[in-house]
Amino acid sequence: MRPPARIIAAVTPRTRLVVVDHITSPTALVLPLERIVPALVARGIHVLVDGAHAPGHIALDIAALGATWYAGNNHKWLCAPKSSGFLYAATPPRPLVTSHGASAEYGPPNRLHAELDWQARTIRRRTCACPSRSPRSPSSPARGPPRESATTPSRSSSAIA
Repeated sequence: MRPPARIIAAVTPRTRLVVVDHITSPTALVLPLERIVPALVARGIHVLVDGAHAPGHIALDIAALGATWYAGNNHKWLCAPKSSGFLYAATPPRPLVTSHGASAEYGPPNRLHAELDWQARTIRRRTCACPSRSPRSPSSPARGPPRESATTPSRSSSAIA
């Protein structure tokens, strides 16, 4: 089968990146990425898939799609805390801005860790994790973020970096 003709017809010699939904928001149409992505990659075009509605909604094998990048949300169908999500990169990511401490003398042998060290410290921990179990009970399934308590700062009193 041919990939959707309208997407391929829009490609020009200047096209370097195509951003395509996995599942459209207003109509819930599942796009045939298994046909679209290979046609674009064969032309040397990077593909970023907006998978906001796919994780947990449909079976998902991101590596098999062959996209350069795939971004997804976890809070919609996986019932994870809001603002949790992921970015899959087919190749190792390289930061555009490196940490002030990134040098040959600094840090672990993993250079990516050293280059992202400073930026990662400014992100709140609970937005970086998608818990598989509720923090209240190790045996219960996750049912969203824990309730605010006297010892837990409320959203209104904490700033997000």
